[in-house]
Amino acid sequence: MFAEREPLRDEILELIEGEKPSVLQRKTVGERILKKILNFVDTFINEMTRN
Repeated sequence: MFAEREPLRDEILELIEGEKPSVLQRKTVGERILKKILNFVDTFINEMTRN
């Protein structure tokens, strides 16, 4: 948000604690987490601009 760019999938996957997803799961898991982060940030920004 501060850098005005989306985080890279590899950056997100590095933050996972515990067992990392397998090579075959990395893309789907990374995309799912990225989508959730972007939805959260979008909701936060929209709520701040409404008030």
